[in-house]
Amino acid sequence: MPRIMWDNPQPPVRQERLAEVHQLRGNVLQYLSECLTGHSSMTELIRWANNNIAKMIPKRSEILSNARIQMEGLCEELKWRKPDRYALRPIVSPCVLVHWRYQVLFSQYLLNEQLSEYMCFGLEFMNNIENLEKSPLEYAKTYSLIARVLAMREELNVDIDEETNEIETPTIKDTPLVESDRRIVKLKRGTSDEPVIPVKRSKQEHSSELRVQKRSVLDVFDSHFHLDRASTRISGNPTAITIERWLGEQMERPPVVPVNIKGGLLIFCDPETYPETVPFDSKWKVAIGLHPKKIYEASPQSVGRFFEYVTNSRVSAVGEVGLDSSMNPGRANLDRQEQFLKEITEWIKPTMPLILHIRSNRQDTNHHYHVAFLQKKRDKEGRKAFGM
Repeated sequence: MPRIMWDNPQPPVRQERLAEVHQLRGNVLQYLSECLTGHSSMTELIRWANNNIAKMIPKRSEILSNARIQMEGLCEELKWRKPDRYALRPIVSPCVLVHWRYQVLFSQYLLNEQLSEYMCFGLEFMNNIENLEKSPLEYAKTYSLIARVLAMREELNVDIDEETNEIETPTIKDTPLVESDRRIVKLKRGTSDEPVIPVKRSKQEHSSELRVQKRSVLDVFDSHFHLDRASTRISGNPTAITIERWLGEQMERPPVVPVNIKGGLLIFCDPETYPETVPFDSKWKVAIGLHPKKIYEASPQSVGRFFEYVTNSRVSAVGEVGLDSSMNPGRANLDRQEQFLKEITEWIKPTMPLILHIRSNRQDTNHHYHVAFLQKKRDKEGRKAFGM
């Protein structure tokens, strides 16, 4: 999904620029409505989403406070009526459709050309440092790789050779490229649910020179893959699909950005789907964890199995483990999470990689939670394994 749609982008957008963010998010929803329903209508998009994808949203999914604040701002800026209750199901307001769960589902129904344009919404705005607050996460100032590649392919009209898996050198077409500049115009009536979008098109100059060289598809490493969860989602059985079968499956449509997966890290952190034997593959490593949402209800037997697994020579990392208060668990639950995390960090070897899952229900606290945790470990033990 475009970074402009993130409910907690890093670095954060400056407060005085939030109105522009809401405008761009409205543009995204309008574009999705055009692609999926053929109409520039939020009512039609809500109807389409309720009929096609709302049922895919987990029933227990909640809208966290940070996302709700931004939904309220969207309603105020675009003069949409605020819903009496903010909920993912059923959809009663277009503002709910900016939630990441809906954005991910929307993207799966777009054609490749539509997906390319969708991913590039807000690219120029989010790349402008003047629009963003200063952040300790310097790497986050760079827009996501996929969006940059999509933007490049759209601009250069790049095609992928299906036989050689290489990017073909573009040819110059007779007609100039055009770029849509969509802006939402707010209606003066405060009760309106429908934004109006005038489309203004500008010509784009093109050069007669070749602009890219032929190059191979990127080699990538998947650093976080839940094979058991994917297998359960597809087949109902956490062990039915092997990594070999997964990689050999044909996609319903060609990927927008083809990559060559060289290997990765398989993560098992749900006790009920731990593998009977730890998979072994020179290209795919294994991490065993106990997800913080599962700790409170985990049986002593499950905890014992976890400690047995992490001593296995085939296990390369520990995780996911951590702290999660996103669903507002009780104090006893959080205390158990903290106790277990403390036990793990004191028990594992200093050289063992640790995969942390740390998620809060409060606005903009996750990063500080990470830093505080790592700082404590560095001050206590000075472990290089924590990257400090």
